[in-house]
Amino acid sequence: MEHLLGPGGPFARLPGFSPRPAQQDMAAQVADAIDGRGLLVAESPTGTGKTYAYLAAALNSGRKVIVSTGTRNLQDQIYRDDLPAVLKALSPRRPPKTALLKGRANYLCTHRLRARAGEQGDFPGGDEGKSSLAKIRAWAAHTTSGDLETLDGIDLSGNAPLFRAVTSTADNCLGSKCGDYEKCFVRRARAAAHDADLIVINHHLFFSDLVLKKDGFGNLLPDADAVIFDEAHQLPQTALDFLGVRFSSGQVFELSYDAAAAAPGGRNSARLSACARALRNASDGVKKLAAKTTGRLIADLQKEKSFARRESHLRRALENLCAALEAGGDGEVPEERLQLARRASDMLGRLEQICDAESEDEVRWFEVGEKSYALHCTPLSAAPVLSGYFNSAERAFVFTSATLAAGTSFTHFTESLGIAGARAVQWPAAFDYASNALLYLPPGLPDPRHPDFAARMMEAALRVVAAAGGRTFLLFTSHRALGDARRMMDRKKIPWPLLVQGDEPRNHLLKKFRAAGNAVLMGSASFWEGVDVRGEALSCVVIDKLPFPPPDNPVLQARYAKMEREGRNWFTESALPQAVLTLKQGAGRLIRDDRDRGVLVICDRRLGEKSYGKIFMQSLPPMRRSVDIAEVQKFFAAAKPS
Repeated sequence: MEHLLGPGGPFARLPGFSPRPAQQDMAAQVADAIDGRGLLVAESPTGTGKTYAYLAAALNSGRKVIVSTGTRNLQDQIYRDDLPAVLKALSPRRPPKTALLKGRANYLCTHRLRARAGEQGDFPGGDEGKSSLAKIRAWAAHTTSGDLETLDGIDLSGNAPLFRAVTSTADNCLGSKCGDYEKCFVRRARAAAHDADLIVINHHLFFSDLVLKKDGFGNLLPDADAVIFDEAHQLPQTALDFLGVRFSSGQVFELSYDAAAAAPGGRNSARLSACARALRNASDGVKKLAAKTTGRLIADLQKEKSFARRESHLRRALENLCAALEAGGDGEVPEERLQLARRASDMLGRLEQICDAESEDEVRWFEVGEKSYALHCTPLSAAPVLSGYFNSAERAFVFTSATLAAGTSFTHFTESLGIAGARAVQWPAAFDYASNALLYLPPGLPDPRHPDFAARMMEAALRVVAAAGGRTFLLFTSHRALGDARRMMDRKKIPWPLLVQGDEPRNHLLKKFRAAGNAVLMGSASFWEGVDVRGEALSCVVIDKLPFPPPDNPVLQARYAKMEREGRNWFTESALPQAVLTLKQGAGRLIRDDRDRGVLVICDRRLGEKSYGKIFMQSLPPMRRSVDIAEVQKFFAAAKPS
């Protein structure tokens, strides 16, 4: 691949492109994996140029390739920015067909737009909803993709009032029996993907397809010669989410909403409305009990005296709604009601599986929010299901990310997916961390479990923030720690703009952070990865403590217990490598291109005191270390912001 990505190759003519040996080697490794239908695990640090590397290899192979990434935003970036640049460099004689394919919830459903959100009657979101709906109708008249990402000025996130009215789900889609089937945007997008040489999807869609195939219900994606997973570190958790079973108050609300919408008119209308109401009431009863239950396991919930009665009411409500939907009462039962009946029956099956099943290979647990709850049955490992698929030798699989190895070991990642025999390659850091970065370990801080840790940690962090003149991410390992720190910051009244996760959507906070140039942004989980702020606006990243998984996570507790029964060390085999990968993600926010300079601050004394601290240190980029705040001040003074 050097002839393409090297100094004399076509990529060298692209604006801003710099040939990198690691990029050329990665492209060659990906090309070999595609040709040999092999398994490749590739840790490619930020700055390697991994997207160009795997796209060049994929397009040059002449094979049908699926590229899967972690988020819809990254999908759009790869498809709309990176892929056109690579195609421009390659200038193939026969331009390959490419397609962008997302999950159905990302596309407008014209049937539901017309049937659920007509001009008459109540609107989700009130008068504002009516105004937004008029804009959606105008946009629907000329859009060719139906991709809601291209609709500006209207909030159609998953929690937005109008979202349910203008999108479909696998449960409520009428498929080929829909009157809008021929012009359906989801159907068109899938048809284009089946006809394409390279398709860009996301991990959720990949596992949705895999689950459908596993259960014998067809497929969403075409067969391909190779699948390349970018942001592959997210795969183990995403797989568990899809391979598990979930029953939630949100699902109940969606079903009852759709059932009520199918009720107007006819002799069966009152019965349907009453059954939908009874279902919501029965679900509320389970939610109230779950909210006051100690523990997070379904077994804890089942110990409550009234649970059996409340669960029985919920089951009966689903059965009654199903019967009412199938009855019709006015001649032939419409397909939409029959489909709603199938949804009710499927939900009943999920509820029974969660509450009745018992296996040492899965954990049954629940979670409760302010207005919602969910019951889960989650496998302890995705490997038993995924191993046969990934090792089938029918196609190549490439797994790449900046964070896949703990130190030099890929074992945690490969075992989680059942690909222990995969070839694993790790490239060195692409940036000059020795010159452009400093790792500061504040001295004298108490153990993170000490009651004074939060206050002392923030005092140390603010000294660094002052030296940096703002321009800092403060990353916390829990929402609780973030809340405590926010209250401290409010009392301090710092002279820099303060942005806090939860006050606004993430993309709004990041836009403000970049524009301010001297802001302090405080965040937890969602800001540890997938955030790219280049330049002087982000010159410091402060991490409160080593990001070990939360001890109260019921899935992890069950996994650790099983590992102990098997005579394995759950800390070194699971908790430690996962914490290392998370720390690498957080630290990776600091240096994003060749010109960036910055200070990484980790406020956890265990880095130097515990034997496992060496693994964390080994996994971080090779930067100078210091315990002297004067060195931090000198570092920032040497490059005052322009």
